Amino acid sequence: MVKPFPELRCTVRKIAEHNGFIYLGTNRGLFRFREDNKGLERLGSNLTEELVINNLLFDETGNLWCALDHGRGMALYNPLTDRYDIFQDTNQLPFSNYNTVRTFFHASEDIALLA
Repeated sequence: MVKPFPELRCTVRKIAEHNGFIYLGTNRGLFRFREDNKGLERLGSNLTEELVINNLLFDETGNLWCALDHGRGMALYNPLTDRYDIFQDTNQLPFSNYNTVRTFFHASEDIALLA
């Protein structure tokens, strides 16, 4: 039986699993759920605003890449430190979706494709 989480009042856009944790990319940021303790927590101690997450991808070091909406580019989330690094082109064109990343694909060890 699936139980609702009243604290998760948002739209889940992507789900990823890593090391027994389930990560939820939403229109209100990144959440993590661990089935054994039934807990749900918002991630990213260094953020003052919510990120709209389009896609999630873990790399070989265990960091989580987040494709961001609304011209925010990409974020690299480190689960060990609970912090994000945001990557965004500072030479934005005059339309808001220039830095929006909808999806990505890990093609090889040193190549990722962004769309």
